[in-house]
Amino acid sequence: MKKEFEKVQDEKTSEQPKKETTKPNLVVAEFDNFQSYKRAKKRKNTIKFIARVGIFSAISAILYLLPFPPFKFSIFPAVAFLEVNFSEVPAMIAGFAYGPLAGFLVIVLRFLIKLPLSNTGFIGEFADLMYSSALVVSSAIIYSQSKTFKNAIIAIVMGGICHISIAIITNFYFIIDWYNVYYGGHLINETFTKDVYLSWNIPFNVIKNIIVSVVTLLTYKRVHRLMDKI
Repeated sequence: MKKEFEKVQDEKTSEQPKKETTKPNLVVAEFDNFQSYKRAKKRKNTIKFIARVGIFSAISAILYLLPFPPFKFSIFPAVAFLEVNFSEVPAMIAGFAYGPLAGFLVIVLRFLIKLPLSNTGFIGEFADLMYSSALVVSSAIIYSQSKTFKNAIIAIVMGGICHISIAIITNFYFIIDWYNVYYGGHLINETFTKDVYLSWNIPFNVIKNIIVSVVTLLTYKRVHRLMDKI
């Protein structure tokens, strides 16, 4: 009996260290599993983000390149070269749904796709890059603070103000001059001055922003739900 008792005691003492060593191993394993899960989830979210930006960029580029109504049209015959297009709508939706970076990347990719097809010496594309970025990024930043319909209206209005302000400043100081040089000095003359151009450009951008904003508000929720399934 004594020997059996000692044998049982020896088995218990030999098992004790094993239990102590397995607990830390389980904790480490669980931690590793958690880290792996986080990395996999982050990788999945990154892939989704890239895919969504790619889809919105493709739609934006198509809308930017289509040269005929209703995808592109002028408002004022006196400045028919100022045309409304809906390429900013996908960028606005991407910015509202997935953040300012997503909206900005859509604008940049649209710009890069259009660049080889430029017929304005890259001036028009560069100007659109600045104006669209001002509208989309500022609107998306404001909307990200509170994703309500009321704040969406505020974001769009503030984005429009930012867009028009950038358009006035850049046009007055260098965009119009670049166009004038590109067209051999025939754009700006004694009758069609910078002031005259801006008197058309400002109301054009106001109307364009209203159109883009209304289309964005009407389509945002439906498109967002559809994209979340991807």
